[in-house]
Amino acid sequence: MPSKTSTIALFVSLVSSLMLNCAMPSWSAPVELHSDMSDSPPIISGESSSMTIDQQQIPYDELTKDSHNDDVMRYPLVYWRQWSNRKLPPFRVLIFMLGLVSSVQLLLGSQLDAARVIYDKQRLRMFGIGALISVLGCVVAGFLYRLELFAPLAGLLIALVQLFNLFGLTVAAQSMGIGLLKLLKLGQWQQTSKLGLLVRVWVGAFLLSLMVLIPRIGALPPVGNRLLCLFAVAGSGATLALIKRGKDSPNI
Repeated sequence: MPSKTSTIALFVSLVSSLMLNCAMPSWSAPVELHSDMSDSPPIISGESSSMTIDQQQIPYDELTKDSHNDDVMRYPLVYWRQWSNRKLPPFRVLIFMLGLVSSVQLLLGSQLDAARVIYDKQRLRMFGIGALISVLGCVVAGFLYRLELFAPLAGLLIALVQLFNLFGLTVAAQSMGIGLLKLLKLGQWQQTSKLGLLVRVWVGAFLLSLMVLIPRIGALPPVGNRLLCLFAVAGSGATLALIKRGKDSPNI
């Protein structure tokens, strides 16, 4: 039976998707969000009224140069959906993943091991926690940004959501790497040295990077990017559970 947390997370995700579909006219392809602006040139009074239309018209780029950043902050879930519909370059994703997992393994190796143990034991529950926190974090950040006074706090909240998901992606990479090495009967070797500890997250990073190669299936949106996000969210849930428990890392 699904846990209460997973049920709540699924409900929040469905409600958020419904709200997004009602707010935007079409999701068939990624679109660029911009503030509504009239194509007509601004009316300039006084001495400038004798200027031509070309002289009076303010360049559109000057008017909309900050609109993209505003859209990201106001509608973070919409921006995520646009990103997930893009075709990501696999090689660049692999390079990014290798740098990410190597940094986390070297700096926070013991915490990574502890989060991975929690992730392996309760993956469905960890996904529910991660999805709930990620969705609520984005919704609250968009609300705070609209208040203008709390715009810096909104930016900090989105940064925290992204940070937890990046750490969660490393947790998932380590879990997948250990699983594959054990399947190849190399489980003992990967724990004998610092290089072995890095190899297991490198293997997981390679497997996760391959997911972006999964093509669009029929009328479904791109599956690979969403699978990548699914593992990141589940790993972030394990990270949050580790922080809540406040326990020392177990001996791995």
